Amino acid sequence: MKSKLIFNSLSFIGKRLSTTKYVVLIALLLLVTISCEEEEAATTGQCDAQIEVLADILLEKSTAFGANSTVSNCQAYRTSYLNLYNKMVQCGYPTSSLDSDYEFVQNLDCSIFDGGTGGGGGGTSTGNAMIWSQVDHGCGTISVTINGSTQILSSYYSSGAPSCGASGCANFTLSPGTYSVTASCPASSWNGTVTVSAGGCSRLKLN
Repeated sequence: MKSKLIFNSLSFIGKRLSTTKYVVLIALLLLVTISCEEEEAATTGQCDAQIEVLADILLEKSTAFGANSTVSNCQAYRTSYLNLYNKMVQCGYPTSSLDSDYEFVQNLDCSIFDGGTGGGGGGTSTGNAMIWSQVDHGCGTISVTINGSTQILSSYYSSGAPSCGASGCANFTLSPGTYSVTASCPASSWNGTVTVSAGGCSRLKLN
């Protein structure tokens, strides 16, 4: 029964995303839109740079998800999509190129991809790691890397740690274990470790 449900869900996802090729095209069109049509908008150069970085990350993650539909690739794709969308809203850019799939991506259940394309084993337990900041470090977006994967930290939460997966934080789906964390922006850099447990959420604050 579970395999049938997963198959039906995968068929729906495949039709909706078209193996994410449309998302890749959207990301490419978005880059052109940002460079050609938004020059007259009342946004700062910092917003332009942040959105360009986030659009590049979405293109990378959507391509990886289309090539190998695993839980981690799905989560990375979902996070990069929402990070870009929310940054566009924050900076006052029109979101028409992403609106059509926003609700679908926001509610995307990555657990249906538990077997990946490697097939065979029913999946591997994973946990989440979230890197967040309580203050604005004044250096724009911060690139955070764990286990060879890079996400962008673009917002801060002055009232305390947000829920795991919160928008604007650097969110990772990883196998259980302890990982080195590196983060950097033009003016600062950070190093640390985070321990991930199966089904858990580990938060690391950048000081």
